[in-house]
Amino acid sequence: MEKAQLYRALKHYCEADARTVVESILDDDGLMAWRALYTRYSASSAAEHGKALSEFTVIATKPAKNPEGTKAVVMEMDRKTRNVIDVCGKDVDDTYKCGILIQALDPITKAHTAQWHHIDTPYAVLRQRVLEFANTVTSVTASG
Repeated sequence: MEKAQLYRALKHYCEADARTVVESILDDDGLMAWRALYTRYSASSAAEHGKALSEFTVIATKPAKNPEGTKAVVMEMDRKTRNVIDVCGKDVDDTYKCGILIQALDPITKAHTAQWHHIDTPYAVLRQRVLEFANTVTSVTASG
């Protein structure tokens, strides 16, 4: 059975949320659809989901000490976000990511990016502003 045939069969036999999982797969890839279903409904996957989300959340408990540390925090968030997507099949909510990032910022970066610390700021914008500031501060410190 080829990937497209498997995809069509899964789409035909799945209902409700399971069908939505199948339909979220691009290019009618039946193997990826099967993997997504397994990940979503596997008994052990619940524990893996919890672990991935917990590892993401723990970032907020270790605030950076300086702008250089903040850059490392952003990279760690990127890595752990990709892990959550791989394990859970969906991205972490932007508001939640913003809250975690704000808690993990060093005091200097937090003060200089405060105007973007509100609920309407998309995570990508906050991330960009934080990195712009941290990169500027660390390059000035390194050169002078």
